[in-house]
Amino acid sequence: MPQGSFTADIAAIRERARKKMTEGAVTGSYGKDSKEVIAVLNEVLATEIVCWMRYSRHAISVTGINRAQGAGEFTEHAESERGHDPTTRRLIEDILADEEDTPTTSLTCWAHE
Repeated sequence: MPQGSFTADIAAIRERARKKMTEGAVTGSYGKDSKEVIAVLNEVLATEIVCWMRYSRHAISVTGINRAQGAGEFTEHAESERGHDPTTRRLIEDILADEEDTPTTSLTCWAHE
C-alpha cells in the first residue's frame, strides 16, 4: 500500500503505542515524585476502604418500615466504593513495578512503606 494509506497510519500508531507502553505508568514527562504519588494513592485507597466500611455498616444497621429499601441503597453505595479499590491498587502496583523494574505480585508488601 502507498505510504500515506490508512494501513501505514495504523502501523505507525501501533508502534507509538508500543513505545509508550514500555515507558511504564509514570513517564519521564511526569514531574511528580513517585513516592508522593504513592502516598496520595495510599490515602485514596484508605478513604475508599473507610467509605466502603461505613456504607456497609449503615446497610446492616438501618431500621424502620423502609429498612429493605434503605439497606439496598447503602449496599449499592458500598459496592460502588469497593469497585474503586482495584483501580487504585493497580496504579500503585504499576508505579512500584516501574521503580523496581520487576512486576509486583502483591500490594501488601508495598502499600505502607
